[in-house]
Amino acid sequence: MSTKKQEKAKKNNTAKKVVKSTNKSGTTYMLLWLSGILLITYLAFSPSLKNGFTNWDDNEYVATNNLVKSLSGDNIKKIFDTNNFISFNYHPITILSLAIDYKLSGFDPKTYHLTSLLFHLANTLLVFWFVFLLSEKKIMVAAVVSILFGIHPMHVESVAWIAERKDVLYVFFFMGSLIVYLKYIQQQGMQKIMLYVLLLLLFLLSILSKAMAIVLPVVLLLIDYYKGRKLDRTLVLEKLPLFALSLLFGLLAVHIQSKGAIANFAVFTFLQRICFVSYGIVNYVYNVFVPIHLSAFYPYPSLVDGHIPSVFYFTPFIVIVLLGAVIYLVKKNKVVFFGFAFFMITIVMVLQFISVGKAIMADRYSYLSYVGLFFIIAMGYDWLQNNTDNKWDVYKKVSSVLLGALLVFFFYQTYNRTKV
Repeated sequence: MSTKKQEKAKKNNTAKKVVKSTNKSGTTYMLLWLSGILLITYLAFSPSLKNGFTNWDDNEYVATNNLVKSLSGDNIKKIFDTNNFISFNYHPITILSLAIDYKLSGFDPKTYHLTSLLFHLANTLLVFWFVFLLSEKKIMVAAVVSILFGIHPMHVESVAWIAERKDVLYVFFFMGSLIVYLKYIQQQGMQKIMLYVLLLLLFLLSILSKAMAIVLPVVLLLIDYYKGRKLDRTLVLEKLPLFALSLLFGLLAVHIQSKGAIANFAVFTFLQRICFVSYGIVNYVYNVFVPIHLSAFYPYPSLVDGHIPSVFYFTPFIVIVLLGAVIYLVKKNKVVFFGFAFFMITIVMVLQFISVGKAIMADRYSYLSYVGLFFIIAMGYDWLQNNTDNKWDVYKKVSSVLLGALLVFFFYQTYNRTKV
């Protein structure tokens, strides 16, 4: 072999070693981040393992629910029977998971709380993975989104309340669906078909855990926009089976909830309902940064001479400004539009234009939707930290201090609220 060929071969071998070393160190770095995030999340929610059952829905879901007391074939059929709904909700996978807990420990609440916490930890991991893939493998972005998701006080209700097992379950399958879809759009041939089948299965499991999952096809279209996929016949056709499932289970949910969960539409005017929607959006966004004075129940305002409090009438104007800014950024900043659209799509079903239940909003409704707003925060932080212009140096330090302080505050709030 000539000297030149030897040198070239030597360089190639060196380059391969560098790539392997870089990949190895990158994987180690990512695992360290994940380990730290999951540990902090576990510690924040650990007080829930000492909690018992509440007298608010836990009885209906577990104590007095005969469906959870057997895993026989006949009982599993009953669980999946659409006539056997709980609290005007059809979510057989959720009931099945509670039945497994009952099989393991009867009425020991620690088992139920531990299962919910494990699913939350799994969801935190899936959020990391999803954002890692979505952001073109930016570890810092994935880390910030997942730690915010993991320890945010607004998520306590979903994790620490046994009756809300449906939240952690549906998001587990929902996030799995999003990850599979990101893989699906990169593949060809038989592997692509197999991923599509897996996508359908995960979507079905998510819907069977909680009906809020029906918005998944719209979120997939949003991912298409973010990834620059061309809106053509193929893209539309691949979504049709997903939209068919959404329509089927959406109609089923409306049918079941119309039996008692949906309030009379005539109680409030159309304008008042618009105000309720706006009030919800404003408060959910506000609570991303200032999650204080949280409550297990946010009642509708009392009517005085047919009117609601004046503060509600101001919120539509705030929402108009907010939506105007986001729409303006459609072409200028995909990140902001994607993040806010993700938030809106995943929370729109519970914004109470049609009154379902007796609460105008609920902390648990933010469980999935906050991923979109966290994505905006994380991408902005990552952009700032990687900016090479010296004029941003002070802002880099300030943003890091603010983020650190926010995380400490969130941990403190979550740890204490989990005991409530």
